Amino acid sequence: MANIIGFYWKDGDRRFTSSYIEVSRKNGKTALAAALCMYFLIADGEDGAEVDLAANSKD
Repeated sequence: MANIIGFYWKDGDRRFTSSYIEVSRKNGKTALAAALCMYFLIADGEDGAEVDLAANSKD
């Protein structure tokens, strides 16, 4: 996670604006996604923050 959140360009912009995280079954995907979403929506300090989550299913 430090690679996604921790790198900034010299002008203060975040280096990575999107990321793809793949986690196997039963390894806490929901908790990880919830923590990241809450951080980026509330604590990141960016005006007009937008967080998108996507998932697939067999249904």
